Amino acid sequence: MSAGPRPTTPPLPLDQVAAVVGASLDHPGAAAVLVSGATHDSRAVLAGDLYAALPGFRTHGAEFVAQAAGLGAAAVLTDPAGRERAVATGLPVLVVDDPRAVLGEVASRIYGDPSHALLVIGITGTNGKTTTSYLVDAGLRAAGHLTGVIGTVGTRIGDDVVATVRTTPEATDVHALLAVMRERGVTAVTMEVSSHALRLVRVDGVRFDVAGFTNLSP
Repeated sequence: MSAGPRPTTPPLPLDQVAAVVGASLDHPGAAAVLVSGATHDSRAVLAGDLYAALPGFRTHGAEFVAQAAGLGAAAVLTDPAGRERAVATGLPVLVVDDPRAVLGEVASRIYGDPSHALLVIGITGTNGKTTTSYLVDAGLRAAGHLTGVIGTVGTRIGDDVVATVRTTPEATDVHALLAVMRERGVTAVTMEVSSHALRLVRVDGVRFDVAGFTNLSP
């Protein structure tokens, strides 16, 4: 399931979300729909969420749109293959060729572009990401920052530890975490960014101030 807490950001009109992805809204009443969050996991949908029904390695997220709708999803973002099942829910549907490619920008916008308000340092490489991120975090704390860390051994918001299931969470979770950090007064974040996360565009929409590269192993 999706990892981490959710922020309390103001809801965003769905037509503004549509503008981010360049999708048209052909649904009666869609202009009045407000989106307050985003998730790619149908089990983690909260009322007002945009549910991203993504094509997966084994199944398509559109298989779970009914579950998402039942939990209170406000709209669905999907691709042409998922359109028919998404439309059947009666929810407004945003259709783009590659929903994963736009999900980071969408989540950032829904949560108020939280990385823009933070000093964000990304650490990538084959080995040493965790050690490097905690060394950087220690330096930031010593410099007076209230810090956050996202990585392999978990996520920390100030002194509060949040369990995570991936080194770099999915895009919806990354931006939600950054927004929560902003709300709690965090000023600097160190994030481990795995090569897998880069390939799956999990950090798209994050504005990094500094990037660190440790090494590349065979």
